[in-house]
Amino acid sequence: MRLRQRFSGMLVCHKLDFYAVLGISSQLPNYVSCMGPEELRENLKEAYRRLFNPLIRILIRNGVTATETTDLIRRAFVEAATSEEFRVQGRRISDTRIAILTGLSRKEVHKLRSQSVDSDPSSKLSRIGRLVAAWNQDPDFTGPYGLPLAVPFDAQPGSEAPTFRELVRRHSGDMAPRAMLDELLRTGLAHIDEDGLIRNSGRSYIPSKLDPAAIEQLGKTVGRLANTLDFNNQV
Repeated sequence: MRLRQRFSGMLVCHKLDFYAVLGISSQLPNYVSCMGPEELRENLKEAYRRLFNPLIRILIRNGVTATETTDLIRRAFVEAATSEEFRVQGRRISDTRIAILTGLSRKEVHKLRSQSVDSDPSSKLSRIGRLVAAWNQDPDFTGPYGLPLAVPFDAQPGSEAPTFRELVRRHSGDMAPRAMLDELLRTGLAHIDEDGLIRNSGRSYIPSKLDPAAIEQLGKTVGRLANTLDFNNQV
């Protein structure tokens, strides 16, 4: 099977073999069809050990413990078990079904499901990108030739000129305007001129090492690759 799919800006036009990527086997699907459930489980666990090693090194380097990581994995199991793949047609996915699928207790499943999980796509990374794009595209914040306007942080008395506060309110949800400005100044996407006006200095948001947005981007990138591998190797 060949899959044509966009991944991280590149067009993938070849089969991504989960086992081959992780160095276990390239004999799919015949090899898998001959494996017993236990052998398949052991091979999958070995594959995931290989996959986890570089990711765990990042966690250790930044002080994340095995206990904390175990909690994350339990949450991930619960989230994965709620996907459409495991849904019984015409019925909602109950705590009991998730407990059966994951091996967790119903009490723990209920606790994990009730905890709020920030799955809002309007994350720090996307909010900053969206704001910068709007500053260059929104007619209220662009001048002649489509150039972004220099704006004051707050409205001046008697003035109806656009403000940075309004730009953030309109295009970044509940993000605090001061926090957004600090991030734009830090990354060089904005500067304050001699008149005290805020000017856009660039359009590409590139987080620095260990920046929260860089870590978020790491998770999204690895997640997209893993989803592609999963799709290509469903048996």
